[in-house]
Amino acid sequence: MDITGKIIQILPEQRFNGKNGEVVKNFFILETKEQYPQKIKFEVFGEDKWKAMGVAVGQDASVQFDIKGAEWQGKYFVNLQAWKVTAIGGGAQQQNNQPSPQQNQEIQQNEDDSNLPF
Repeated sequence: MDITGKIIQILPEQRFNGKNGEVVKNFFILETKEQYPQKIKFEVFGEDKWKAMGVAVGQDASVQFDIKGAEWQGKYFVNLQAWKVTAIGGGAQQQNNQPSPQQNQEIQQNEDDSNLPF
């Protein structure tokens, strides 16, 4: 999914131990630019992914994300996991999250080599 708005807040990161070592979760709030603006909380797993996104307060951005649902002890939870943030216009810090030409070539090769039916 994709949504656009302005990043209005970056929340404190959370660190915890998982099965494969330490896990870092970062959070930010995006405010939509609709007649009735919504403030939406996104989470990002992984310190490297977070740093590569270049999220900054005041930045107009497009956020690509997945919706994750879970059940725990009869209670249901929904998380919005951002996997890409792209700066729009002349907001705060901007970072190009587009793949390099070499990465594009590797992606194209992988797609061409795949003979999967789906």
